[in-house]
Amino acid sequence: MGNVSGSSTTSLFVFCKEVLDYDLVDFFQRNSELIKKEMLTTLEILLSAK
Repeated sequence: MGNVSGSSTTSLFVFCKEVLDYDLVDFFQRNSELIKKEMLTTLEILLSAK
């Protein structure tokens, strides 16, 4: 979780948008389901390891 408003010195999302000209919020919105799926798969593998 993060703050999507504020200044580039207090928010990574604002920093990426203003300084790097990359919309990190949009990235996470577009890839949310894929990230969740990969995290779940990874956790299942790690937790089932013997």
